[in-house]
Amino acid sequence: MTEEDTLLYCIDREALLEVITESEEAEAFFAQTAAQRLKKRMEKFSDDAVVSSTLMNTQVEHVYHTPAATIDMKLNIQQTAQQMTEQGYSCLVVTKAR
Repeated sequence: MTEEDTLLYCIDREALLEVITESEEAEAFFAQTAAQRLKKRMEKFSDDAVVSSTLMNTQVEHVYHTPAATIDMKLNIQQTAQQMTEQGYSCLVVTKAR
């Protein structure tokens, strides 16, 4: 079970090793144990709870984006990820073409 929606990538081993070698952030992530990553996540969760309590009283008009970003359900994962990256979104509304 995941805390949120999960997007699974199938990455070539050599390409992943190259990313880990070239990125300090990626190297640090994979150097941590699961327990360390969980502890870090829980600390962030605690910090997010403070922000969340403030957000609970924030009007929707101050945080929504219009128009909603959408993606056609016929597009593949790569195209979807590319569109999300280009638009700076962490999620898209999936639509069915008419």
